[in-house]
Amino acid sequence: MPTDLKEWFKQRVRYLIQLIETTEKALANAQDGRLHIVTKDNHLEYYKIDQTTPINGIYISKKDMKTAKELAQKGYYRKVLWAAQKELVLVKRLSEYYEASGSVEDVVFLYSKAWQDLIQPIWKTDDQFIDDWKKGDFQKKPVPENSPYITNRGETVRSKSELLYANEFDRYDIPYIYEKPILIKGLGTVYIDFTTLCVKRRKTIYVEHFGLIDERDYRNDMLTKLHFYMLNGLFPGDNFLCTFETAKSPLSTKDIRMLIEHYYL
Repeated sequence: MPTDLKEWFKQRVRYLIQLIETTEKALANAQDGRLHIVTKDNHLEYYKIDQTTPINGIYISKKDMKTAKELAQKGYYRKVLWAAQKELVLVKRLSEYYEASGSVEDVVFLYSKAWQDLIQPIWKTDDQFIDDWKKGDFQKKPVPENSPYITNRGETVRSKSELLYANEFDRYDIPYIYEKPILIKGLGTVYIDFTTLCVKRRKTIYVEHFGLIDERDYRNDMLTKLHFYMLNGLFPGDNFLCTFETAKSPLSTKDIRMLIEHYYL
């Protein structure tokens, strides 16, 4: 089953359970009775009905609209509770079915490795998807041979911040390509620090660190870049992530880990 589908089931079950608990608590604290609305002479009249009132209820004056609103909310909560309980049963059953029987995407796993090598599945495994994502020849931008920044996987990068990023991506098993060229209309070919893959959502995310924002010219160039990135479909917080630092506030491993755990896991 696709990872995002499993996660959706878990999140939906948690949400529905919390919603049921919250709604039950609200109903337990609600006043007795229910609301009845009648249209008379082109205007609305509100009535409260409970076991102590006449069959048509007690009229609620305009001065007491708070009561009408509370009873309306109570009626709404009752329907929400019914719908949430019903949906929870169905979602749990569906989740159990997928866990036991798998989805159509899992059919390929019924075959041995020998058969899998001959089959083009409708849904690639994570490993297959990652392998395909990494494919492609491109000309790398030369990195100075005397750079002291060598990543855990033996790759030379340009700066300490890039070293921190690369090692954290490696630590969290996040596929990445260092300085993969990308054509940005208005700028030409640019080499964003990292092209990464969120495996969970099968989404490419570009990551760039801006490390000299104390300098005015650097800030101006950065703002120009961000402008053209967005014009070309790279939006901060979506498929493009960026961090910043100054001399007094350097990038930390903690910053990178928070970003990774929020956007990738």
